[in-house]
Amino acid sequence: MKDKITYETNGFELLDHKFYFSDLEKLYTTLVGRPVDRRNFRKSIVGLKILDKLREKVSKGVGRTSNLFEFNQKICFQLKEYEMIFEI
Repeated sequence: MKDKITYETNGFELLDHKFYFSDLEKLYTTLVGRPVDRRNFRKSIVGLKILDKLREKVSKGVGRTSNLFEFNQKICFQLKEYEMIFEI
């Protein structure tokens, strides 16, 4: 799965249907086995347009609320079809 994460979004099926952006970052970091720059990761993921930001906000505890996200299945399918390289 570590090798496939750079060209397939299948690994992200390990997340819940709705998830925090930080959960996506942690999953990616775990799968590639190295830390990623948080700002560049967010910018790259947002640029791919594979996420839909939900109107739901949830508190993880103390502090401000966080948005929930879900994958845009149509865009993910298109990226897979065109064999986009997905490495951050």
